[in-house]
Amino acid sequence: MFPLGALTRVSVDFGFPIIALVTKRSLEYLVLMKGDESIVSFKATSTHIIK
Repeated sequence: MFPLGALTRVSVDFGFPIIALVTKRSLEYLVLMKGDESIVSFKATSTHIIK
């Protein structure tokens, strides 16, 4: 996790990286900590693929 002002950059590795920007409020609500197990879901309309 890498703080970026009001957002935090969260990276999850499933053999390939999934990176998300999470609000501070959501981070606190989800009680996310580095090293925690997690499940990732996302809306296809908010997806950005960078090669």
